[in-house]
Amino acid sequence: MLENSFKFRLLNYWRNIDKKILLSFLLLFFLGLFFSFSSTSSLAGERLNKDYYFFFSKHLSFTILALLIMASISAIDTLLLKKLVIPLFILSFIFLALVPIIGVEVKGAKRWLDLYFFRLQPIEILKPFFILMTVQILTYEKLKNSQIKYFFSFLLLCSVIILLVGQPDLGQSILLTGSWIFTVFISGVSILYIVSFFSIFLISLACLLFLLPEKFGYIINRLITFFDPDQGDKFQSSAALDAIKLGGLTGQGMGEGILKERVPEGHTDYVIAIISEEYGSIISVMIISIFLYISLE
Repeated sequence: MLENSFKFRLLNYWRNIDKKILLSFLLLFFLGLFFSFSSTSSLAGERLNKDYYFFFSKHLSFTILALLIMASISAIDTLLLKKLVIPLFILSFIFLALVPIIGVEVKGAKRWLDLYFFRLQPIEILKPFFILMTVQILTYEKLKNSQIKYFFSFLLLCSVIILLVGQPDLGQSILLTGSWIFTVFISGVSILYIVSFFSIFLISLACLLFLLPEKFGYIINRLITFFDPDQGDKFQSSAALDAIKLGGLTGQGMGEGILKERVPEGHTDYVIAIISEEYGSIISVMIISIFLYISLE
């Protein structure tokens, strides 16, 4: 009887899954593993004196963990998940708040917590719960007909941004701000509110850049280089563009790329350029298309 009940629940679970989205995720996981080995084997074995499979094994472990978490979350009842949003957001927010106190600094940025077996970047855990918390605030029954819900959601955004600025992590700050803007826009807010909040964000960002140049000066340099490449150090971006051009449509072949040897952290910051160089722009376009398909679904 118990076996039949489990089988029924499993079949029901499988019927309700969006199989196209699942297949897209599995394909991205597989491609990530493949390109992880391709772009890091020489780095691990020749430059870091580690096992050639060091980064691949690490990526594989996190992939398996991610799949287990994905399957577990998808199996949780929606009502239960709604109840878990607030405590999980608070927990992840506490982790983020601990970063300035006990966080690990890497290359001038303090964004990680050392959990012995691995390093955790709390903002990666907090991001989905931030969006869910924003949605809960905007759909809260008692604030249904009140505009103050947008102010409360903005305060929530500010509390997270303040912690991110101290790391510093401008990229995640911009990403969260963009997510918040799209969320409140979909909720039906007046465009005037969005313009007002966005203006506040831009003014605050400008103040940070110019009042704290010792902490955020690198951002100004990147902006200057973006608008006028001749004014800054463009070695890495130029090398990545050259690698994409060299790869063409079909690429140079597996392991034949040179970009991963030329730039630091190429397997993370410039992985799409490495893929284009070795496997061609066709593969890069295919990967981008999978992401777009998931987004549009």
